Amino acid sequence: EYRIVSCINNCREKFIWKEANLHLLTCKNASKYCPQNCGEKIEKEEMDSHIQKFCPNTITKCIDCCNFEGKRGDTDIWINHLSSNFNDHLYWILRSHQNRINEFIYLQKRLFAKNRQVNELIGITTKLTSKVNEIVKTYSQAKLQNTPNDLNYLNSSAQTQSSSTTQTQSQSQIFSA
Repeated sequence: EYRIVSCINNCREKFIWKEANLHLLTCKNASKYCPQNCGEKIEKEEMDSHIQKFCPNTITKCIDCCNFEGKRGDTDIWINHLSSNFNDHLYWILRSHQNRINEFIYLQKRLFAKNRQVNELIGITTKLTSKVNEIVKTYSQAKLQNTPNDLNYLNSSAQTQSSSTTQTQSQSQIFSA
């Protein structure tokens, strides 16, 4: 009654024999028969996958535009349905395919537009970086030489740069819209 035992489902759990039935209710490796009465014995953690993808007794729908439903494993009914409505199914499949192509083209155009915006922003950033480097170099030289004219130039460049940065931020906001 109080001896330590291992699970019969090879889940590597150990418990006291007295609690074996409790463990079997929650064991991830425990098998159960399919609730849709297909006769398959399935591990608990695989049950959802079995029902959704494999169980022959699962009721499945035909393609989106068709209202037909039937058991997955009832091949005679499916063959009859598909062959008697072949042209309709072909039309729906082609229409669905065309819709996906149109969506792809739309997304491709949006991607190209965004790519152009990114390239424009890279160009602006490169110009601004160059200007900043030029100002830093001029400032460093002016500081070393203590030349007032160079410092005045720097002040006017800094003001110009500030208005240019504000303009760039406005452009950036336009692009992100």
